[in-house]
Amino acid sequence: WQLVQSPMRNILQRSMKVVFRVLRSRGASAILRVLARSAGVTDPAVRWTFDGGLTFQNGLMIVTADRDGSSLATAVADVDDDGRERLLAKSRRRLSG
Repeated sequence: WQLVQSPMRNILQRSMKVVFRVLRSRGASAILRVLARSAGVTDPAVRWTFDGGLTFQNGLMIVTADRDGSSLATAVADVDDDGRERLLAKSRRRLSG
């Protein structure tokens, strides 16, 4: 597993969010693959896929490991109606075990 989360960053502009979503599409992948091959770039020896969706919120990933296996929890930063900062649980998944 490769886990990637940016815990603190500036909020992305809407245009950048659109670019990230477009580049993750199958159509963009196909076009970029053709361009890479035309430039002589070979396929990497490893493959990876996105198991989760894109999120543009600040957040945390928490990996828990015990004798039964490991799990991943994600949380995103939020501000409640009273202006208090909090972390909201977003997802949880079993990685092994």
